[in-house]
Amino acid sequence: MPSVKCAGKPFHQLLFSEAVSQHCPMATLQGSSAARPTTCPPCLQQDPIMERILQKITAVGSHLESVDSKIYDLTDEIKSICADIPGFQDQVEGMKQWRTAVEVCLRNLLGQDKELLYLRNKLTDLEDRSCRYNVYFFGFPECAKGVDMRDFLSSLLPTLTGLTVTHP
Repeated sequence: MPSVKCAGKPFHQLLFSEAVSQHCPMATLQGSSAARPTTCPPCLQQDPIMERILQKITAVGSHLESVDSKIYDLTDEIKSICADIPGFQDQVEGMKQWRTAVEVCLRNLLGQDKELLYLRNKLTDLEDRSCRYNVYFFGFPECAKGVDMRDFLSSLLPTLTGLTVTHP
């Protein structure tokens, strides 16, 4: 296969050279898409294979530009997300503190629930103990009483005994 040359240098060296534009301004691949050729440079127009290679390189270059654009967009989105992360970290820390406070309150509530159950049992015991010293009247139900126990007994005793009581 014959070697293709442009400005006296092999073309493959020109493609990877930093100074492509110095040797063949039409073959430059650096810079914007406007600087890239859409046709084969005049020095290579005789070779259809090289013209096709340049077309493919141009197509790849425009595709790379769109990839670069997408990468820049993704970079901007990542920067935006990174800017939001400290705020989310603060929110998570706040939620952790809130959760800890709720757990402490729940433990306190469970402790108070146990204490309430203990006090209810003590109250029941005290009620049972106080009932031991009650005076029971036969023939009267236990719940039979008036508004005031003193008035109830002062009216009940004279009727049971048949005595009249004068109040001072």
